[in-house]
Amino acid sequence: HPYESGCAHSLDSAVMVPIFYKGDLVAFGIGITHKGDIGGLSPGSRAANARDLYGEGMQVPPVKYKSRHKVVKETENLIWANTRTPELLLGDYNSQAGPMWSVGARRLTELMDKHGKDTVLEVFEELGEKTEQHLRAEISKWKDGVYESEAYLDNDLVDLDTPVRLRLKLTKS
Repeated sequence: HPYESGCAHSLDSAVMVPIFYKGDLVAFGIGITHKGDIGGLSPGSRAANARDLYGEGMQVPPVKYKSRHKVVKETENLIWANTRTPELLLGDYNSQAGPMWSVGARRLTELMDKHGKDTVLEVFEELGEKTEQHLRAEISKWKDGVYESEAYLDNDLVDLDTPVRLRLKLTKS
């Protein structure tokens, strides 16, 4: 669901896998991939005349897809019933989550075995701090002020004679 997952639109899906080290939750492996068909008005879920999210296709709230490395049948059935290509879509979900367990979790465990859990978690924290510092340094180079921009889409694909205005106003201080 694009309003709940951080994915840009309905055809992108985020899969999150908890990663444990010696019984402690230490991280989540996260992968976002594009899907081919999630139902909706047209094959490929690319309906130019969709007026809302539901016209694009199935909206999946955060749900368990696998539990203890086994597919949750109720979730699989829901997905199966809402796509024109269920074998492909379910294969996409399985291949999206699999490497996070088989490779991501194993490599993170190896890293913690080699350097220690606390050291690795400190590096995670430091990465976030360094990223924030870098971003703040770049923004500090901008002059304070109000910035505005405007552009138009030709139309909304329903009312073909009316352009759609996009307007942005940003205040930097």
